[in-house]
Amino acid sequence: MEKEEGKYRYLVKNTILFTISSFGSKLLAFFLVPLYTNVLSTTDYGIADIITTTASVLIYILTINISASVMRFAIEDKKTPQRSLRYGLQVLLKGTVIMLSGTIFVWQYNLIKWDNYCYLFLVAIFFVQALEDIFLNYLRATDKVYIVVISGLLSTSTKLVSNIVTLLVFHCGIIGYLVSVIIGSVISITFSSFYILPLKKTNTTVIEDNKLYCEMRKYAIPAAINAVGWWVANGIDRYFLIWIKGVAINGIYSVAYKIPTMMSILCNIFSQAWGLSAIREYNSTDKTDGSNFYKNTYALFSAVLMLLCSLLIFLNVIISKLLFAKDFFEAWKYSSLLIVAMAFSGLGSYLGGIFSAAKHNSELAISMAISTVINIVLNMFLIPIYGALGAAAATVASYYVIWLLRYIMSKKYLRFKVNIFRDHIALCAIFIQIIMEHQYNHFYFGQAWVVLLIIFLYRKEMKGCFVLVMLFIENRKKNS
Repeated sequence: MEKEEGKYRYLVKNTILFTISSFGSKLLAFFLVPLYTNVLSTTDYGIADIITTTASVLIYILTINISASVMRFAIEDKKTPQRSLRYGLQVLLKGTVIMLSGTIFVWQYNLIKWDNYCYLFLVAIFFVQALEDIFLNYLRATDKVYIVVISGLLSTSTKLVSNIVTLLVFHCGIIGYLVSVIIGSVISITFSSFYILPLKKTNTTVIEDNKLYCEMRKYAIPAAINAVGWWVANGIDRYFLIWIKGVAINGIYSVAYKIPTMMSILCNIFSQAWGLSAIREYNSTDKTDGSNFYKNTYALFSAVLMLLCSLLIFLNVIISKLLFAKDFFEAWKYSSLLIVAMAFSGLGSYLGGIFSAAKHNSELAISMAISTVINIVLNMFLIPIYGALGAAAATVASYYVIWLLRYIMSKKYLRFKVNIFRDHIALCAIFIQIIMEHQYNHFYFGQAWVVLLIIFLYRKEMKGCFVLVMLFIENRKKNS
């Protein structure tokens, strides 16, 4: 019993720590929305969003998402975890050379109609964010989660001050925004490096190192395909919008993501903590009979996501009035569907943790490839007709496919019972709530009943979540 409770304490502890850490990189983006929407034009915000989004996807492609391998193999190789980090840095340097060469080629032949500063920021953001990911994943793997937390808080403070100075004091506009993105990552890297560098020499042979590097590549490449697929599901719609409807509507659509970001923050926080727990517990789990740990954590997570989803939709218009400047207010129309998409994303990421723990990332790539094709096809057909609303609908559909496919595929590696029928009842109720939201005066009375229905459906899990948190608090009091 004590061992079982230890699993939950470890998960709750890391979730709380990652919550504090993510306050820097995630919640900052949400709380600074009023500043961005009042200082930047829809066109400038759209361009800045494309630069940061493009840098993110190029990290997955040109570094084959090696940071995921750094964490997975550093956890496993407790004697010489720095071998994984060393190889991750080698891959990053090679990827940066390719990135720089490609950018110079595109700039030289003017293949993209961008100002020169856009190319410079694209390369800089690519490098600093990729290096930051590698460092932070290594710290997580070596149980230095507290350092990750402090790094996140330092990054938060730096970005906040930098945004105020560059946007409000010096009126640097889009350049000030992009400079703040870079400075925040640089501070995080600098602080983290004190707990990582210099790397110690290992007594392993070249053959042993090459074997490890080969395994890391085999693990990383499907994970990279999966990460690119997440980007496609979350980002390709913006490129279609620019192509079909123009840059200005992309600025509004990008702002529409800011309320769903609250859902995304929760998913990212839990996914980081869950990824560590899933790897740690997988080898000790009875794959035939399943695991109460996996079943219970999924049930709790899905309950929280469904309730938060319904609550955010209920408050969507109110929050939009507070956060969005006049030109951006219509973004509320697209936020609700994107909130649902983030819920599917979270559930899909949870199931993805099982494949990562089992070192079977090929299933991640397969499910993501199918979803990507669906997303692209739906974007091509829906955006010309429905604009940004069609883009949001395509995103929801693709994330739903990921969740469903991974639920089916996960049965090969771990048998645990999931009440997927109840999840679908809750989702149908939430879609009805979205229809209510788009009616005259947003029909808040009907929406409130949907919120209550969600609470009723997941009442057992809500109680369990409360008990789990109280258990953690009591344990902390005993140890203090």
